[in-house]
Order: sequence, then structure tokens, then C-alpha cells
Amino acid sequence: MSRVKSYREAAETAERDRFVGFSFAGGDLLIETTPEGEIVFAAGASVSLLGVNITEMFGTSLASWFRDPYRTILGSALKASLDGVRKGQIVAQTRTGEQVELSMCSLPRDRSNVYISICDRHDVAGQDGETENLRFVDAAVSAIESDRGETAITLVDLSSPLLSDEEAGKDLQAELDLVLRSYLQANAVNADAATKLPSGQYGFIHTAEQDIADIVSEVEIIAMSLDPAMRNIRVRAGSLPTADLRENKTVARRALQRVLDNVCKEAFSGTGEKDVSAMFRASVEATQGRMGQVARMFTNHEFALHIQPIVSLSSEEVSHYEVLSRFRNGQSPFETVAFAEDTSLIQDLDNAVVERALKAIGQGLAPGPGGLAVNVSGVSLQSPAFIQRVLDLYTGTPEAAGKFSVEITESAKIDNLEQVRHFVDRLRQAGIIVCLDDFGAGAASFQYLQAMDVDCVKIDGLYVSRMLSNGKEYSMIRALADLCRDLKITTVAEYVEDARHVDALRGLNIDFAQGFYYGRPAPLEAQSLPKPAQQSALESEADPSRNDSFIWSSDPVKQG
Repeated sequence: MSRVKSYREAAETAERDRFVGFSFAGGDLLIETTPEGEIVFAAGASVSLLGVNITEMFGTSLASWFRDPYRTILGSALKASLDGVRKGQIVAQTRTGEQVELSMCSLPRDRSNVYISICDRHDVAGQDGETENLRFVDAAVSAIESDRGETAITLVDLSSPLLSDEEAGKDLQAELDLVLRSYLQANAVNADAATKLPSGQYGFIHTAEQDIADIVSEVEIIAMSLDPAMRNIRVRAGSLPTADLRENKTVARRALQRVLDNVCKEAFSGTGEKDVSAMFRASVEATQGRMGQVARMFTNHEFALHIQPIVSLSSEEVSHYEVLSRFRNGQSPFETVAFAEDTSLIQDLDNAVVERALKAIGQGLAPGPGGLAVNVSGVSLQSPAFIQRVLDLYTGTPEAAGKFSVEITESAKIDNLEQVRHFVDRLRQAGIIVCLDDFGAGAASFQYLQAMDVDCVKIDGLYVSRMLSNGKEYSMIRALADLCRDLKITTVAEYVEDARHVDALRGLNIDFAQGFYYGRPAPLEAQSLPKPAQQSALESEADPSRNDSFIWSSDPVKQG
């Protein structure tokens, strides 16, 4: 053997040893195979994971050490790995019944073989469904914005009488779910690009070359390999090239989530045959059209502002007014705002409302000495540009000092609480009063209260409306009032309809009240003040659904 050859072999051995060492940092077993799956190298815990000695693995097929239908899945994953992109989190079951997780890739400079890292699945921390879906949507947005090769988003739906069986269907569904997830992971562009959606359908992002008919056929084969009775399974799927989404600019996370939800709800309901891909495209076009309409409405200020009084329970005097929005052409306030939050357009509305409210204060149009409170979405509060604009408008309106407040709504989840806490501190330092709206309506209320320093808490109206007939709601309001008093935070109760509510709330030491008892919303521009409390109390017996001015509550009959 020549000296040059021995040096080369030593270098190759050292390189492989380093590669094995790095791989063991994230896995328990390393395998190298040909594109066809023949094992040419293996090192690690083969006995505990696959039930076989390393020496017995050389020259065998990777698939031979796994159960059906994972053999088909791994074959598909090997082919997909030759593109140089790492495939990860592929769960498979070995011949001995162990569940393992595989990651595989080919080297960019040499794609002749595939390198596979295997670890015990119990060593891998799982993630909750919400986090998984957020990562999937983020992966889809990245694929849409990327120019590195064309991809497609495919939704897959499965239905079978066997799966509906309460006894047999539950275990079979769990096994099918595991196998199908492995198939999707094996064919997805990356580890985050496959998920099971909340609606029950599966979604994954893959290269555009994959044919949807092949995907349906392979899913059917996978299902039947689990149980012959699954031969009557119905698989429906639809795809949309990410290029179509790129052209329509529907790339915001919330907008894409809305499209996926709509398609799953409409395309896979019922028993009739539907062109899922066509419905996918139609949903994108409809969403884009609606986005343009709503954006123009917000930008052009095509909505009216109304105000509703917030009254001190100790003095019976108006403290300040909440600013509410009504949209033209009978558009639902709740639906419009929900759509705006889903498509990240809500900041345009919040900007417009803040601007008009502060302008009204500056021009002396705001009635009473207490000023105005505007609703601000959690989506907007996470924008540095929005916070700066509010501060600029506020400091540019000297008349607003001590007369302007913002109410943080919980209709959209705040993803970055630490950032919002910082922004809230900036608002309060500038002199803007900050209130948590609809407290108790959402799961994050106490989390927000713990994370942010605020001046006021507005108790959700559903608790107030039920407090006279349900001791549970009464006790919760009392506990919240005590907590806020300890934290030196003022409280506002909504849905105050009659004198009985007033007496009960006053007995609980609630500071302020709002509702039909003290006045209905009235136009701000016309400076039409709500009627006195006694007259408004008679109006409270009217159908509360008439009030369509409040845009932020998940309850369509909220009174403000």
C-alpha cells in the first residue's frame, strides 16, 4: 500500500469518526445507506434500537429492520433526502416493536449516499398541537416567501366507517395518525412542514414535483397495510402551489391560517365529490379580495365612531367614554375585526381610531372632562411602529394629557408578552392610561395581568350579566375586585343593565360601571350624549342584540 493511499484512508477514517461523533450528539445510532437503502456503514446502539448487532446490518436493506408500513415510508424518505435537505422527526416502528425517530440527509458535496441518525423516541420532547400548527404555518409562510425551488401545500382528509367505530376506531386512528405523520414528515420539505390540523385534516409542504394522485394512492396503501378492513377508506386531498399564494401576497401567518381553516371546513364536509384544489384557490382569492376591501375601509376611515359612558359607582358621575366603531353597509363589527386580526390588518383600524379620538379631544369634541378610551388589539401592541405612532399623536395633542386611555383586547393572542410589557410601560410613562379589557373572557387574562403593569381592569360583561342569578359569577367578581384592590388597580364592570346590578357591584367595591343602564352608544361626531341613567334604565329592557357598535367582544351582544 502506498504512503499516499494510507494517508488518504487515514484522513477519510478520521473524517468519518468525526461525523459519527457529531451524529451521536443528537442520536444513538448512525447508519449510512445507498439511495436504494442498502446499509454500507453503521455505528452505535443497534442492539437496543433495532435488536441486531452492527455486523449483521452491513449489506442489508434499511427497510428490512422496520415493520410495514414504515418500510414504504422509509423508502420514500431516502429518495427525498437526495435533494440535500435534511429530513427530520420521522417516527418509525422497528421489527422488535420499538418506536424510534429518524433524521436523514445527503451531503451537499456528495449526494451518492444518505446519512441517517436514529434515536429512541422517548428521548425526544414532544410539542403541543398549537405549537406544532404555528410552526407549520410559519414553515408555509417561509416557503411562500422563498425563491429556492417551487413547493406546494397539500391538505389530506381521511374517512372510514371503521374509524368511526367507538371501540376499534380509537386505537386504529392513533396508529394511523402515527404512520401518516411519518409519511408526511418523510416527504415534507423540513421537520416543521407537516402537521395534523385542529380540524382533523393533515397538512404538509412538499416539492411541487410530487403529484397529488400519487399522494392519495400512497396514503390509501398505508391505511390498508394497517388493517385490510381499511380498503374502503376515503382519501381526499387538495394542493395549492405556494407560487399562487406568493402572487396573491396572502403570506401573513394569520391570513394563511384562516385560508386553511376555511378550506378544511368547506372542502371536506359532506359526502359529495369536491375539487379541493379549486376550493383552495378560491379561498385564497376570496381572502385576498376581502383584505383589499377591509384595508381600504380602514385607510379611508369608512366607519363611524360612537361613545358610551363609563360611570363612577361612588359619585354616579361620568368618568370617561369608551370609543366604539360601527362599519358601513351593515358589516358585522365582530366579523370585520376578527378578519382584520387574522389578516394582520387590524393595525390600520387601530391607527385610524387612535388618530380620530385624539383629534376629537384636541378639537374639543369629546364630551365631559374624563376623555376617551380606545380599544387596541394585542396584534397592534406587538408593533414598535404602532406604539411610536400612538406616542407621537398623543404628545402632539396637549389637550389629551390625562384624558386618553387604551383598552387592551384579548380577541387576538399576544405572542411576545415581554415586548408588550415594555410597550405598555412606555405608554404609561407618557401619561396614557392602560386597561385590560374583557378580563376573564379568555384563557390568558391572568397571564396578562401578571406580565403587565396596568391601571385598570374591565370585567367581562358575561360575569356581570349572570352575577344576580349565579353565585359562581358573583364570587369570581368579588375575588377579582379584592385582587385588583390589593394591586391598586381600578375596576370597571360591563353589561350593567339595571339598578340591581349597580347595587351589587357597589357592594363589591367595583369602581366604575358601563352598560345600557347608564346609556347606549351615541355618535361621537354629533356630540350626542347618552341619556340620563333613569331613562336609559328603561331602554335596558330592549333586545340587547340591537347593540352592534362594540367591535371587540367575542360575544356579539356585548353592551360595551
